This record gives sequence, structure tokens and C-alpha cells, in this order.
Amino acid sequence: MSLNQSRFKSAEYVRSVWAVTAEEGMRIEDMLKPEYWAHVAFSLKPWDKIEVRAEDGAFYAELVVMQASRSWAKVRILHQVELNEALPEGFDVDGHIIKWSGPHAKWRVIRAADKSVIHEGASSEAEAKKWLDDHLRVVA
Repeated sequence: MSLNQSRFKSAEYVRSVWAVTAEEGMRIEDMLKPEYWAHVAFSLKPWDKIEVRAEDGAFYAELVVMQASRSWAKVRILHQVELNEALPEGFDVDGHIIKWSGPHAKWRVIRAADKSVIHEGASSEAEAKKWLDDHLRVVA
């Protein structure tokens, strides 16, 4: 028996590949809940692949869509890699932490005492440090 040509298609023709940037604190386990996909489920179909990147660079995962409706989708994990050990922890400057937090939040300034983000979106570590220096001059 040989493969029928009608069952042989380009992958791009039969499924989509989606990219998701998971918000900080989001876990893969949260994404396994069908309701997580409520706002995008209408775009998904079985066998679609979803590449998940944690905003803070903590993990990367690949999911496959098993079922999808207009307001939910069931997915399964194909591959998951924890990346935390490769990330710098950030550093303390005058009671504040300057830390890379991924491609959306970029460099953040976090108040160490209560872990509140007081600034984000700096393009570089130096820019975040300058913002903090200016901020400390104003509030001092």
C-alpha cells in the first residue's frame, strides 16, 4: 500500500502556526485550560501549532490544538523548555531592581521592597538606570 497523493499536502496549507507571548507569571498549566483561549479560539483549528514564549524569557513551549470552538480550545504540550537558569536575575540599585523582562516590557525598574514595577519599556539597561537616577532625584 502506498500513500494517496490527496493525503500529501504542504503543512502551511492544512494548519497554522501561531506565536503567543505569555504574560509574566503565566504558566503553561494555565494555558491547558480551554477557557484561556476564549478570545482567540475562533481562529484555531485542530492540528494548529502554538509557539509560546514567556514574556520574561522563563520558558518556551510548543502546543498542538486538539479541539477548538468559538470560545474555547483544548491544547496539549508537544515540547516545553524551562529557560530561567540562563537569565540574569537583575541587579539592585538603591533599593530597586533593574531587570530584562522580555520583548514587550523590555527593561524594567522594580521597587525591591514590594516588587512593584515602577517603570518598563526601556530599550537598554543604561536607559533604565538613567530613568531610575532621574526618578530618585525627583522623589528625594
